[in-house]
Amino acid sequence: MFQEDVDAFLLELLRSYRLLFGQDKASRKLFKSTNPFSGIPLEGEDPVLGRLCGRKILELPEHPFANLTDRDYYRLHRDFPFLRSRIITLKRLLDAGKPRGWKELWWDRRNAGQWYTFWAVIIIGGAGIVLAALQVALSAAQLAVSFKTPG
Repeated sequence: MFQEDVDAFLLELLRSYRLLFGQDKASRKLFKSTNPFSGIPLEGEDPVLGRLCGRKILELPEHPFANLTDRDYYRLHRDFPFLRSRIITLKRLLDAGKPRGWKELWWDRRNAGQWYTFWAVIIIGGAGIVLAALQVALSAAQLAVSFKTPG
């Protein structure tokens, strides 16, 4: 029984690493940018971690947990019985985070309503500013023409 629990926990741990770092292109890029093996001798590197988190296609043919597969949707009770409370906490923290600055607001798509509102304000507000500037320019041109014509 003890060995089965340990195996289940290790499989869940590998699945959580894959979920956090391996299933999304931006996450894989983040994992590679952290350079997790810097300062570690070559024999100390973990080859499974690099394949698990740094590649789009997961291939672990010689690993005991080779049956690890990616899913589009996970169920916490089934897929993460040991780490589910920590994953819930992490998700709540990520959902509660607000974008800071224009660049983060530009790329943040967690809240679709806020994202569409941002773009609506940019497009409608930008069009309003352009039309107002055009109206001022045309009024100035009309005023200049009215002063030049004798009348």
